[in-house]
Amino acid sequence: MLQFVFPAVIAVSLVLWLLRDVMIRQLFSIEFSTMRSLFA
Repeated sequence: MLQFVFPAVIAVSLVLWLLRDVMIRQLFSIEFSTMRSLFA
């Protein structure tokens, strides 16, 4: 079970990190874009 969960968590985390700019633009207002540095 751990052999599946660990790589899945890493993959999801990587995708979320790579798409953080897209998520900020879709979910929040433009004023929130200055908070991007906190997610880096």
